[in-house]
Amino acid sequence: PSAAGARAAALGALGRYAEAADAAAAAGEAALEARYAWLAGNWRAAAAAGDADRRILAAWMAGDGAMPAELQAAAADDPTLDAWLDAFSRAEVESRENMVDAATEALDAARRRRAVMGELLSDG
Repeated sequence: PSAAGARAAALGALGRYAEAADAAAAAGEAALEARYAWLAGNWRAAAAAGDADRRILAAWMAGDGAMPAELQAAAADDPTLDAWLDAFSRAEVESRENMVDAATEALDAARRRRAVMGELLSDG
């Protein structure tokens, strides 16, 4: 496992994030695997471990539909995560007869996503 961890670090330093994620998995380091999966754009793997806010965004990016139950439970206890879950849930959009109402709804959803993504991108 320690050799796989060192390999993951080396591959990550080279920017070979998909391979680094595989090496981290072989080392048994789920959080590190999720971090490298995030950097590689492997959203399903990134949604599996790590910080809940990043997991919510990764689950949304994966496009699998409903959020995993454990993320829904975490959001129920944390108002910040609840805002994330609200912004990135793929709820069915109601059919609107008026195109302006549909466009307004889409813009509101985009604003909520932009606000919470700004938090994630500026957290260091």
